[in-house]
Amino acid sequence: MPFHGVHQPGIDTLPAQAHAVLVALDLRPGSGPADVARLLRLLSDDAARLMEGRIPLAAEDPELAHCRPGSP
Repeated sequence: MPFHGVHQPGIDTLPAQAHAVLVALDLRPGSGPADVARLLRLLSDDAARLMEGRIPLAAEDPELAHCRPGSP
């Protein structure tokens, strides 16, 4: 299922999902709308990459290391 579209997967899905994950972020003093937009673009890009079976751009999780190109 593609990440981008009319609705992101799980938003308008029947039957309704049994679980949800929420995130709260504290922004650094002086952060403005452009900073928040950039952060949300990065999070969305990571989510899209995960749905495609790729690792997030800055992932350093050991369990994802085998997914890196050229890794055994």
